[in-house]
Amino acid sequence: MDLSYFYKDFPATEYTGDFYRTLLLGLFFLMSLLLMSLFVKDRKQQFFFGLIAGGVFAFKIVLILLNEHYQILPRKPAGNFVLWFYWYSENYGATEILEGRIQPTFLVQFFVNYPFTYLFGIARENVLLVNGFCSSLAAVYAFFGLRSIFGSLASFLVLIFLTIYPAAINFSMFGLRDPVIYLFMTMNVVSLIRFYLTKSYLPVLGILFSILMIFSMRPELFAFLFAPYGFLILWGLISYYKNTKSVNSKLLLMVGSFVVVILPGLVVAYFAYGFVTSNIGAVGVSPVDIVTTYASNRYDRELGVGDGSHIVPPNIYHAIPWYARWGLQALGMIVLPFPWLITSVPKVFAAIDSSFIIVMIFGFWRLRKKYILSGLIKIGLKRERVFLALFLTFFTSVGVMGFIVNNAGNAFRMRMAIFPYIAISTALLLATVIEYRQRNKNKLTA
Repeated sequence: MDLSYFYKDFPATEYTGDFYRTLLLGLFFLMSLLLMSLFVKDRKQQFFFGLIAGGVFAFKIVLILLNEHYQILPRKPAGNFVLWFYWYSENYGATEILEGRIQPTFLVQFFVNYPFTYLFGIARENVLLVNGFCSSLAAVYAFFGLRSIFGSLASFLVLIFLTIYPAAINFSMFGLRDPVIYLFMTMNVVSLIRFYLTKSYLPVLGILFSILMIFSMRPELFAFLFAPYGFLILWGLISYYKNTKSVNSKLLLMVGSFVVVILPGLVVAYFAYGFVTSNIGAVGVSPVDIVTTYASNRYDRELGVGDGSHIVPPNIYHAIPWYARWGLQALGMIVLPFPWLITSVPKVFAAIDSSFIIVMIFGFWRLRKKYILSGLIKIGLKRERVFLALFLTFFTSVGVMGFIVNNAGNAFRMRMAIFPYIAISTALLLATVIEYRQRNKNKLTA
């Protein structure tokens, strides 16, 4: 993305904060995470909560300050947008910003940062610390949101997976939107689980609020954001249909489902598709056209820009049909970069991140096949469905992103938004298996 228009006359280098105020903000966030451990009653669990949440955030503080000082990893141009908002409002007034005329997709990040930069200084380092705190807060939110339903072991595994996720640590060192999106995607997943498995309607507020925030920051995610809800509704209708004995009742159910669920769903999908494609500059075109024309033009436009880290090399990209491009780019959303393309430090980080995700994918599938599908563990139909819905949504989103995301750097960032789907489903299933095996072990030793 060419940001020269937005950064015209913008003195980004002047927004370097006072080290001690920045350090004070970091300590404030660190103490906030440690104080949250007081909501965990068990002393031993308090210690581990503080060690995981606080320890990893302290590590982020060190990485942020070192990278800003020594420039180990280059800055991202879009990482200065929050600072640019401040500069623009000071020089030209805040009216256009508040009206959303200037890069509205960064407004949520601006408002999230505002109270902290107001108190501790308008500086890049402070924006980065807020980002790091948001990615840590996502894990903490999931921990407390799921603990009452699944217990301590499951919530701790969720906390660990979301906290140590490499991309969540890596993108704390840049001022991009992704850590904030990560927080609200996690909120959406946790709220869905709570709403589906409990009788409370309070999680609906979390669902609606998170959708609004995600929509404001990255509208393209609407292409799959409702996928888990669709899976759960579809399975519910199929189950109800199977349990209905009367032919008339089945016919009425089919007609009712079409009128009330399927038809409105298709209409929403149609408008959502139009909205998403308009946001990527491909209005009124089919998915095939996106891959063959729009994505190809975008691919050629980005050749020679930055490090040229495309998922598929140019000689292969232009020699294969659209469906092969799509398949390789979708695969590249998981296996990133391909082994023969690891040529720099950022790509090594991406490869580590990919390994993290691949282990979870195979772990979930193997555990489900060995313990759930075999009937060894009975977790209840609703839990089984929500676990699988999240798992399948991860692959749905990978398929959708494969249409248009052809740059490895973008893929590395974009898949951070979908990581909560695979992380939370895997953590909850793994905890279920561990508890089952522990119970069996206790029976044998009794």
